[in-house]
Amino acid sequence: MRKENHESGKRERGVKEDSFFRLNAPENAVTKLTVPILLEQGTPTISAEIEGMTRSLILDTGCNILIMQPGISRSNVQVTTLEPHVVTGDVLDIRGRQSVTFLLNGSEFTHSFLVCSLPTKAAGLLGTDFMDRLGAKIDFERGKMLFTDVDRVPYVNGVSLTGHMALTVFPKGEA
Repeated sequence: MRKENHESGKRERGVKEDSFFRLNAPENAVTKLTVPILLEQGTPTISAEIEGMTRSLILDTGCNILIMQPGISRSNVQVTTLEPHVVTGDVLDIRGRQSVTFLLNGSEFTHSFLVCSLPTKAAGLLGTDFMDRLGAKIDFERGKMLFTDVDRVPYVNGVSLTGHMALTVFPKGEA
């Protein structure tokens, strides 16, 4: 019996038709991850599982860090010297930094979040530092975010220590 060779396109002798066939991906192959985007009162969010609870994270392309509301994670809050500013120039009241493990559509990530109260019911903000590292492509028409570089970066990432940060301004009364 012959079976087609996936590399040359030719049939190989001695290989049964019902043999297990596996494509060998190159070592630097990229695994893609798709995460549904929800609109909660017009705000794009994604669902993340944090410590067994489903939580909403706002997709904030105007923020280059991740921020978590106090009390969402039980991980230790560490001291940080970062003083992020919002677009208006105001300094955020950062309580510290914590490493949080979370699931996005079944894939596990660990990332540093700054801990800060936000005027929203969402658990936090997912900023561009995380999205950029994973090659995020946001498709609002189809309601999904595609991460194209999941295997290129470590699953454990931290907050940038540059101190240069931009954040979205929440209008008062619109939580």
